[in-house]
Amino acid sequence: MRYLFMFTIGPVKAFIENSRKARDLYAGSKLLSELMEDCVTCLSQDDRIRLLFPAVSDEDAPPNMPNRLVAELTGYTDKQIHDQAERLTVFVKKRFLKKCSGLFAAVGLKLEMFELAVRQLEDFLEVFWVCVEYEEEPYHSAYQRLFTAMQDVKSIRDFSQIREPWGRKCMLYPQYNAIFAKKSMYDGTWKYPYHTNPDYVYDITEIPSLRYMVKEKEALSAVGLVKRLYNRGAVRIYSTRQMLLRKQVSSEMLKEAGILESDAVQMDMVANAVYDLYNENIPVEDEYTAEAAQVAERLYKMLREKQIRLSSYYCIIKFDGDNMGECFRNLETEEEQRQLSSNIDTFARLVPEIFLKYSGLPVFAGGEDFFGFLPLDHMFQCLEELYQKFGKVVGLTFSAGISVAHLMQPLKEVMEQVDSMEQVAKNRDGKQAFAIGIIKRSGETVRLPAFHLPEMRKGPGLKKMGELVRLLQDSGCPKSLFFQIADQLKYFIRENSAWLEPSMVEPLIVKCVSGAFVDDGLISRNELVKSLMDFYIESGSTVDFLNTLNGITFLSREVN
Repeated sequence: MRYLFMFTIGPVKAFIENSRKARDLYAGSKLLSELMEDCVTCLSQDDRIRLLFPAVSDEDAPPNMPNRLVAELTGYTDKQIHDQAERLTVFVKKRFLKKCSGLFAAVGLKLEMFELAVRQLEDFLEVFWVCVEYEEEPYHSAYQRLFTAMQDVKSIRDFSQIREPWGRKCMLYPQYNAIFAKKSMYDGTWKYPYHTNPDYVYDITEIPSLRYMVKEKEALSAVGLVKRLYNRGAVRIYSTRQMLLRKQVSSEMLKEAGILESDAVQMDMVANAVYDLYNENIPVEDEYTAEAAQVAERLYKMLREKQIRLSSYYCIIKFDGDNMGECFRNLETEEEQRQLSSNIDTFARLVPEIFLKYSGLPVFAGGEDFFGFLPLDHMFQCLEELYQKFGKVVGLTFSAGISVAHLMQPLKEVMEQVDSMEQVAKNRDGKQAFAIGIIKRSGETVRLPAFHLPEMRKGPGLKKMGELVRLLQDSGCPKSLFFQIADQLKYFIRENSAWLEPSMVEPLIVKCVSGAFVDDGLISRNELVKSLMDFYIESGSTVDFLNTLNGITFLSREVN
C-alpha cells in the first residue's frame, strides 16, 4: 500500500509575527525551520519514506524550511502510520523543549526551575498530520484529498487552558503571563512593571547577558524570552536601526568611532543610542552600557559634522508565489512536485544574498513565503530583482505586499499591514502585483492600490513608479506638483463618487504639469502626463489615484 502523508508545525503566524524586534521575527521563523529540519532528518532514516516536499539536497539546509512536509509512505499499515505520526509529534515537541532549555542554559538559567515557563512552552506548539491512501488514482487527485483533509483537521481545535495565577500578560503573547522582567525605578523604589505578580516573576536585572535584552517596563513569557534568547550574537540579523545606520555610515566612520562591526550586539546598542540622540533623547543607563553610550555620542557628533541625515523610515517586503496551492494540487506526478520543490529551494538560497546586496535584512526564505527588511532607497530595485529571479528559477510569478513605517511604529502593526497589502496585491486581476501601505509618524496611513510588478501593455508597473519617485527626488519637478494635482481633483470629486472620467482628469494634469518646472533632461512634459494618466487609469478610482500621488511624494521625500 502507498500513502501520502502531510505533517505541519505551528502556530506559524503567531510565533513569527508576534514580535517587537527584527530579532524576534527571525527567531520565530528560524526555530520552526529548525524543528522541521529535524523532522525531515528523522523521516529520512526510514527507506520506506520518500520526501516530496520540501526539497532536500546534498547542500546545506536552506535558509528556512517551510512549516509542512509531504511524503510518500510505502509498505506501512494503518496502525504503523498512526504510530509513526504520533512518534514524530512527540519527537518534535521534545526537540522544541530541548532547544528552549538550551537557550535558557546559555544565559545561566535552568528551564526546570520555572514550572510555569515549562507549562507555557509545552502548551505553545501545534502539530497536525493527515494521511490518505494513494494507489491507482492520479497524483494530483490524491494530493487534493490530502490538502482538503489537512484543512479539515486544522479547523478542529483541541482547546486547553493553562491555569495561571493573576499577573501581567506577556508583551508578545498575551495569552500567557509575563514571568521574566527587570526592575525599574518607580517613585524612588526599584519595582517590577505594574500588575506583575511578584510570586511568579523572575528578576533578570542582575543577569548581565539578559539585562539589555529586555526593555524597561517590558515583561515576557517563556515563549517571548525564548525568541529574545535565540542565537544572540551569532545570527546575521540585527535591528532595523542598525540596518539604516549601516546604510548611511561608512566602515571608516564606524572604526573611527570605536565600533567593532563584527560585534552585532554592540552595533545594535550603538545604533539604538545614536537614534535616541537623533530624536533628542538621552540614552539611559537601563538601556545601554556606558561604553555603548560613549561610542554613540562620538558617532552622532561625526554625523552632525558631516551633515549626514539619518532615515527614520524602512520597509518590509513580503511575497509568495501566485496560486501556489493550486499549482501544487494540479501537479500530475510526484516527480513534478519534487522538481517544483527543488526550484523553490534553489530560489530560497538566493533570497538572502539579494536582500543583503541591497543593504537589507532577510528574515524568512522558505517554502513559498519570503520576507525581509529594506532601506527605502533600495525598495524598488530589490523587489524587481527578486521578481525576475523568481520567474527565472521557479518558472512562476509572485505578488508582494510592502509596508513602509517609521522606526517608532510597533513592529506588530507593521507586520499586520504588510500582510494586508500582500492580500491586496493577490486580489489584483492577473496577480503578479505589488501593493504599498505607508504608516506615517503622524499616524496617517496611506494605502496605495495594487499595480503590476512587470510593465504591462495596458498600464504602469514597479519600474515606472520607481522612476516617478526618483524624478521628484532628483528635482526633475517640484514635489508640490503632485499635491497641486490632488488639490485640483478634489474639487471634482462628488460625495460617493469613486471615479472621474479620464477625459476630465487629463486636462487638469496637463494644466498642472504645464505650470510646473520640469527638467526635460529627465522627462518631457508629455511623458510625465502620460505616466500620470497611466497610473490614474490603473488605480481604478480617483481616491486611489490620490493615495498613489501621496505615496509617491512621501517616498521621494524620505528616500536618502
